Amino acid sequence: MRANLILSLAVILTMSCAAFAAQTAEPPADEQEAPLTFWPTKTMIDRSLDRFCDEIDREQGLDEFQSAGLRAVIKSHIPRFLEENRSQLQRLLAEYLEAEMYDEVPSTEDVADWATRAQPMLAEFRQTVDGLRVEMKEFLPADLVAKLDKEFPEFTKGMDETQAELERLAGGGYDPNSDWVPGPVRMKRWRRQNEAQIQRAVAEQEAAAAQAEANKLSAATSRPSDAWTQYTDAFIKRYDLNAEQQQKAHTYLDQAHERRAAHVLRVGQELNRLQQAINTAETEEQRTALTERHDALLAPTEKIFDELKENLDTLPTRAQRRALEAETQPATSPAEPAPAAEEEPASPPE
Repeated sequence: MRANLILSLAVILTMSCAAFAAQTAEPPADEQEAPLTFWPTKTMIDRSLDRFCDEIDREQGLDEFQSAGLRAVIKSHIPRFLEENRSQLQRLLAEYLEAEMYDEVPSTEDVADWATRAQPMLAEFRQTVDGLRVEMKEFLPADLVAKLDKEFPEFTKGMDETQAELERLAGGGYDPNSDWVPGPVRMKRWRRQNEAQIQRAVAEQEAAAAQAEANKLSAATSRPSDAWTQYTDAFIKRYDLNAEQQQKAHTYLDQAHERRAAHVLRVGQELNRLQQAINTAETEEQRTALTERHDALLAPTEKIFDELKENLDTLPTRAQRRALEAETQPATSPAEPAPAAEEEPASPPE
């Protein structure tokens, strides 16, 4: 996982707002005075969050239900925060990028306005991350929960420092000579003054990438992939589904995963408690009773899997079913010719 799990959650906000070339938002009422900028699509946000969750999953070795719970919690908070603050984020980003791309230095009034508008969003994002941390405790393993608690003060310290800087700028403390350097000039200066640091950073990134690839290969060989995905992929291959059918199959799979994640989120805390009790049970009778209760909580996920199978079974056409039957039927041997009928002896002449 990244060096700091909590701070990684904050990175999602920055990347989601500034790093994607995506669809343009619908024009606001004051279209001529409110410039638009890029905004990530739902798919882009989902995929960026999936990559984040995949990294945690690989590094921490989460089981199937912990992984599903993690995705459900993160995807229930981050996209909602972005959408609720979409208009303000777009306008702030557009105004900042416009100033960044030109040599004109923004005025103290402009910077104070940006800082004032950013303060409530920063406070809301801090609450969002805190809510994520609390909900994650319900299903993540104890060692990872302890790590979250250990790192959270570092996150709050960073938020406090950022909030204090915004308060300084909002109060007119902006100094154009020291606080602002045009983008191209700043980049040249940074490259010139920090060449050694850049080289070290590149080396660290290459080492981290190599380690991540090694971890990925290790995870691929040591941990089975999701059984529902395996079943869906095998079903697609078995019936040789076309592109449209495959898309529907993956939609059914995604819907099933979302339903399972929602269920795990509801019962995750009890599942963890029962699993810990199973591991420490003193007698076989206790272990059996606890296991039955644990399995009963998971029973709805089996029903969801059965419904996924039923949905997939609606996709193949009659021709595809006949083709599969023809492939799976045992080969029949050629029919043996019927024995020739014996001729009756001719009657003797009278």
